[in-house]
Amino acid sequence: MFKDDLEFFRMVYRFFADADRLTWASIGVTVVVGFLYFRLFFPRRDGFDDLPDDYSTGIDYQWAKWKIIAFIMLSAGTGILAYHQLPGWFPHVFKR
Repeated sequence: MFKDDLEFFRMVYRFFADADRLTWASIGVTVVVGFLYFRLFFPRRDGFDDLPDDYSTGIDYQWAKWKIIAFIMLSAGTGILAYHQLPGWFPHVFKR
């Protein structure tokens, strides 16, 4: 069990140690846009007041689930698009 955990941490360390400028910029864009989407989807201060307290009705549960899934997918998609679009927009900064 610890061997698998150690290998996982080594993999994460290698990812961050070998990341180039384009990868770091894409991660930064993902975090910033994810924060903005979070503020858009969950406008109240604690963020999750829009979610229902009682999930007995299926509609409330489905809405909350799809709202969180949309937030994650939009944030991840933004990072992927930033990784592919940034070299075209700033060719001198991000060389492939």
